[in-house]
Amino acid sequence: MDDVKNDTHTSSRKISDFYIGNLCTRIGTITQDAKISLVSQMIQSDPTVPGFCVIVDNELIGVATRNQLNAKLSSQYGYSLYCNREIELIMCKDFLCVDFFTTIDIVVKIAINREPEKIYDFITVTKGGKYFGIVTVKDLLERSMHIEIVRAASTTPENDLPGHSQTNKFELSIAPSDRSSVLDFDIDNFEAYNEVYGSDMGDMVMERLSQILIRNIPKESFLGHGDDDDFIAISQSADVEKICRQIVEQFEKMSSDFYSENDLKQGYFTAKTRHGIEAVYPLMSIAISGLPPQKFVDTFEVAESTGKIKSICK
Repeated sequence: MDDVKNDTHTSSRKISDFYIGNLCTRIGTITQDAKISLVSQMIQSDPTVPGFCVIVDNELIGVATRNQLNAKLSSQYGYSLYCNREIELIMCKDFLCVDFFTTIDIVVKIAINREPEKIYDFITVTKGGKYFGIVTVKDLLERSMHIEIVRAASTTPENDLPGHSQTNKFELSIAPSDRSSVLDFDIDNFEAYNEVYGSDMGDMVMERLSQILIRNIPKESFLGHGDDDDFIAISQSADVEKICRQIVEQFEKMSSDFYSENDLKQGYFTAKTRHGIEAVYPLMSIAISGLPPQKFVDTFEVAESTGKIKSICK
């Protein structure tokens, strides 16, 4: 295995270069015969515990999450019905489990496409088929954003965005004495668009978006390109809201150049999901999440704060 993927502090790498196993934390494990009442007490006694993994001979057979237990026990007769039963009765057997060496980018895509009721459940990780640990959605998103922000500040892009390869400028843009707004830009339905229209057309969309951003983001601001359709800007401008509106309007105007006449007329296009199912997608739009003017201590604080906003938006 590539040793680089074992170091989540390597600033010039993408999230596709890092293993999910490096984000793991250990939580308490239980056996399938643990009493539900006891498991509930352990969870309620510590608000930081997201739940427990159910293990047999160090193999993962299920999970009991805080939300799942609350849902089962909070009904009128829930507690009396389940309290003396074993956790195996209500544990979730359909949980997200990935191998230690799965890259972070793949895990992010799988995690955010789960059913709505499971989207915030922790992700379980195995190594060599044995239980290794968990990763919370919060940690996953925050670390992903951190890697991309640091990478944006330390690599030279093909589109040569201003400030993208200027690490000193990036650091100055979040200096503690400054009050900066952080903006994150990505394109909704870009991945599906690429599947239908091809990577050459996708590259043209990205080039046009970068031109729009360069034209509208003040030159003294930091502007960087992360992975695929993700851009980040850090600016002290007082007109951030106006800038965002202009970017959205200009993207909408130019996006009509990238569809067939039929797709443009009907206002959507069709593409296959990763499961091979034909699905309908709205035309691409620019999504902007942001943090209002504030002081940031370092790049990690920027990543952590922006990750929270993106998590809420998701």
